[in-house]
Amino acid sequence: MECNECNGTGWIKTWSHGHDVMMREQCYVCMANEKHMQDLILEVSKMLASISKQRLAKAFATKLIDLTDRFCASDFSNVEMAIKNKDVETIFMSMEVI
Repeated sequence: MECNECNGTGWIKTWSHGHDVMMREQCYVCMANEKHMQDLILEVSKMLASISKQRLAKAFATKLIDLTDRFCASDFSNVEMAIKNKDVETIFMSMEVI
């Protein structure tokens, strides 16, 4: 979602009466949205801490395969290679890239 205040740049121009010039400040709407997202991540992670490892692994794997199918044109070669090499870091990095 693009911010209406800064058009997604994260910065807005404001007039500084003390310096009599235009200044760039971080967008308060974007900062508030980022804070809200971090709070939600923390709350969800607290909730998920009580779930079994198997259930979390299944949910993570399902999401990874779904996103790979959707955004990588069903090219599962990277995932298959990571499974073959038992490379957990590549699996996590694939999730971040997608």
